[in-house]
Amino acid sequence: MMDAFAKLGLERRAALDAEALKAAWIERGRAAHPDHAGGEHQESAEINAAYELLSEPNTRLKHLLEIDYPQESKAWATVPMDEELMTLFMKLGPLLQKVEALAKKCDTAASALAKALLANEQMALQEEVEEQLRQLEGMSEKLEGSLEEIDALRANGDRDRAFERMRRAQAAFAYLSKWQRQAREARMELGEARVARGAGR
Repeated sequence: MMDAFAKLGLERRAALDAEALKAAWIERGRAAHPDHAGGEHQESAEINAAYELLSEPNTRLKHLLEIDYPQESKAWATVPMDEELMTLFMKLGPLLQKVEALAKKCDTAASALAKALLANEQMALQEEVEEQLRQLEGMSEKLEGSLEEIDALRANGDRDRAFERMRRAQAAFAYLSKWQRQAREARMELGEARVARGAGR
């Protein structure tokens, strides 16, 4: 298995500074680029893959777990959602269903008037989706702030607590990443519904 941290010459850490990561990627990538003397396509591809892997907290933590805890990370285990995540999930699910239902209404609305009557519902849902995205982003930022604590546990040799914290953080990032993608898709769907109404007038 490739060690993405080593590939970019970075210390293995849960928390990575985005600018330092980008700088390492550019420096290593420039030297490995096939157009550069001594550059090689395979090495360049691996450097790009390492950067992609470490750019997202979800995939970075998963990679770090696989490196630091090769046996434990292979054992599949469900990480339960904490209360804050569950609250967000309970709001997002019904909201996505409302967006889908509105899109179907817009598709089946036969006249410009019928579509125009859906405008208020669309605007209200747009605001709800934007608020949901703000909450998801806020939770992601809060979670990223906890990664330094994980690195402190790792540095102090507290293997068990570090593993548990990393496992829970990685699962939370995976949930949040998925939900952010779904909320952005819902926002796009609402935008397309608005465009369709405007085109029908």
